Amino acid sequence: MLVEAGLDGSMPLKKLCGGEALPKALARTLAGMQGELWNMYGPTETTIWSSVARIADEDAPITIGHPIANTQLHILGADGRLCPVGVTGELYIGGDGLAQCYFERPDLTEAAFVERDIGTGRAQRLYKTGDLGKRLADGSLQLLGRRDNQIKLRGFRIELGDIETVISQVPGMRQCAVVGARNGKGDLVLVCYFVAEPGTPAADSLQLATRVRAQLPAYMVPSIWALETELPQTANGKLDRKTLTARDIRRSDVDQAVVKIKPRTPMEEKLWGIWKGVLDVESLGVEDNLYSLGADSLVIFRIAARMLDAGLPLEAKHLLRHPSIAELAAYAEEQDEAPAVATTYQIPSLSDFRNGARRRIESL
Repeated sequence: MLVEAGLDGSMPLKKLCGGEALPKALARTLAGMQGELWNMYGPTETTIWSSVARIADEDAPITIGHPIANTQLHILGADGRLCPVGVTGELYIGGDGLAQCYFERPDLTEAAFVERDIGTGRAQRLYKTGDLGKRLADGSLQLLGRRDNQIKLRGFRIELGDIETVISQVPGMRQCAVVGARNGKGDLVLVCYFVAEPGTPAADSLQLATRVRAQLPAYMVPSIWALETELPQTANGKLDRKTLTARDIRRSDVDQAVVKIKPRTPMEEKLWGIWKGVLDVESLGVEDNLYSLGADSLVIFRIAARMLDAGLPLEAKHLLRHPSIAELAAYAEEQDEAPAVATTYQIPSLSDFRNGARRRIESL
């Protein structure tokens, strides 16, 4: 609101941000002005601020700093033990600020306020925040999203906050939210809704997807990107994730960010035909990510079997390392151009083994 209202950067104001995660782009803008910028953190159950951090370095990670007086912040793992520096866990809060209970809700009180022994030899009462984070080398804490924002996609456990952290670092990104949603076929896919400044890299969904793909594993790259004018909010001004999750992602104003690029080389043409024959997709581009198309281990080995049958120097492990037709074709062409290396041994039964494996896989 300060930025959109035309705040004069020369005014020496002390700016306090709380109630929602402080976006990197906004922090960079506000920290570049006169005065001070502070990031405040604390849930209502700890009445109410539990930690503060002054944001002075525009390029440093956004943290919630250190606890205020008579307050303790602990990052605990699933086993209830303290996590080492740099290891992600759940944030627990202890100290004088903890509320007594939820009014007339003993079930919620029991679930949220717990007794834990964190190595002192005695149990202490802590509030279980549901926020994920890690302790940095300087002792400050960095939040990484909500525990309930974790989803399981094609066998991988994904923290949506980790994806949002990378996306939010793209120049011009004002706000973003990644959710897991069902597409028209009922498959779970990653969808990114974002608000960007016009004329910036973040405003071009194709360029945005390319930047994110260079920093995240293939299975963590959203397959659908939707540019919004604003993201929905709850009554108290926080991001309304439930509304985003419930949206129909088949609506016309949500487009695939990756343009369907047609095969450009004989190798890409050959691979495109193999992938198209195995994958159940309406359209396929050579830049499409295999995992974003819904491929599982069975699909991967079916493709691998057909590549082997076509005489290509490619196996299932190459699909994991090069998850698009373009990348895979470039790798295969490099192998074709590489000089043959003489070997001193042979395995006569290898061909029979591969053919047998291919037939078993195809029969599935």
